[in-house]
Amino acid sequence: QLELKDGFAFLEAEVDECDYYVEGAGAERVNGYYTMEEKTMEGAPCYSNSHDILLFRYCLPSGNYWWYFSDKNGPFHSSEGDYYRVLSPEMRPPLTGWTLVGRG
Repeated sequence: QLELKDGFAFLEAEVDECDYYVEGAGAERVNGYYTMEEKTMEGAPCYSNSHDILLFRYCLPSGNYWWYFSDKNGPFHSSEGDYYRVLSPEMRPPLTGWTLVGRG
């Protein structure tokens, strides 16, 4: 919100704490600030943004762990709501290596 006081412009900004910030995704819904949720998947924390996109870890039947950006409401056992993913056994999402999946 921009205000003028005594001939000066004052900008009021609200800054929220976040765990991850995503920009430049081809799917605009994936961009934004991600904060940790109370729930976990595959023993790792989950993160969500204001567009109901969930950043989470999932183990495929092959035993490989993947991190996904997907619709928060699932289903998580199919690629229906997926946007991006990356192969990683780490307990935190990697910052690079993401590839397009599904709707991204």
